[in-house]
Amino acid sequence: MDMREMIRAGRTNYGEKVALPWAFYEFSKQFPGFDGHFPGQPVLPGVCMLKAVAATLEDWHGQGIRVEELRKARFLSPIRPGQPLEVKCVRHEETSEGFTAHMTLRGGGDRKTSDCIVRYRLRESTEG
Repeated sequence: MDMREMIRAGRTNYGEKVALPWAFYEFSKQFPGFDGHFPGQPVLPGVCMLKAVAATLEDWHGQGIRVEELRKARFLSPIRPGQPLEVKCVRHEETSEGFTAHMTLRGGGDRKTSDCIVRYRLRESTEG
């Protein structure tokens, strides 16, 4: 199972056919992303949060995406095993260069965990 499939396995709910993409995830302490990050005090790595952002956008579009640029990614507080993670798009634009999504991630207790701006394109069916 690749990381994308493992991230999707942690999804507990998502917005299908809604105005803006959103999803909830929860990762158990057995999730491989916690391995070695950090021993004794596991924290979900930022790359896994960004993969959850990509998975949320892909599910909303119903096809794969290719991230072209990541701007203003900030990781403000940790996500620990078993804590819910909400991934929510707060603004979405389509341009001649693809799409831009302003994403907010919230953890347990509605605390802001991260935010970022992602510029991406939809994958062509021939892309891997």
